[in-house]
Amino acid sequence: MACYNAFKDNEGRNEMDIYSIGEMVIDFLPGEKEGEYIRNAGGAPANVTIAAARNGLETGMCCKVGDDDFGRFLVDTLKKEHVKVICNNLCEEAITTMAFVSLAGNGERTFTFARKTSNICFYRWFCKLIIARPKSCFYVSTK
Repeated sequence: MACYNAFKDNEGRNEMDIYSIGEMVIDFLPGEKEGEYIRNAGGAPANVTIAAARNGLETGMCCKVGDDDFGRFLVDTLKKEHVKVICNNLCEEAITTMAFVSLAGNGERTFTFARKTSNICFYRWFCKLIIARPKSCFYVSTK
């Protein structure tokens, strides 16, 4: 498996403080003008991982994104935030998942997803991988 060795750190150890496994998406948040949306990295597992890295923990994100501009943006975001990209193979079979966020008057969010997604690539890969990492925390989430 191409991604398996990515679980190892620079010294060949297999441990990090947090491994996040699951979906990473593009969140399009409403802009200032009607019909305007702003691109952001999103997805609960990615959000948890980035927050933990910002607080000094050694973290890794295991997900699949499409071989498109959005997928490359998400991988670059993880690297910029000092999150180890555990499975960095981009999925050529599908696009990166996009979520359009709408805000109600009371602040509640609703999501509209655009999917023919790279997550299917991830789940095929992940189902073949058995993860046994003592002394580590795994955060697994999917929609």
